[in-house]
Amino acid sequence: MNKKGFTLVEVLAVIGILAIIVVIAVPSIITSRNATLAKEEQTKIKEIETAASFYAKDEGKQSCYITVQNLMAKGYLVGNANAEVVNPKDNTIMNSKKVYIASDKSAKYNSSANCSGCAACQ
Repeated sequence: MNKKGFTLVEVLAVIGILAIIVVIAVPSIITSRNATLAKEEQTKIKEIETAASFYAKDEGKQSCYITVQNLMAKGYLVGNANAEVVNPKDNTIMNSKKVYIASDKSAKYNSSANCSGCAACQ
């Protein structure tokens, strides 16, 4: 009796092996993706802080705030003032977030401080 095909046991064995591979691979792929998004977020924040430092040096500003949107409008960040800067990690909009410029012209991005359009951010 020559029948072509696979037995049920063979099919179940292949499905079991594939399930084990998926169980091993998926968590490492998710971990790798999250690490990449976190690194991209850090890079974007560093870019914003560097742009604010350049703004402070060029404008002679000390101990003030500026928003990401104003940095774009003044040409210190790529894009126009109406473009949205999106945080890659959690997909929040970063445009209205404040960047604090210290007296030594260093800048620190504040992810929790939204600007309400105050004169300090201009």
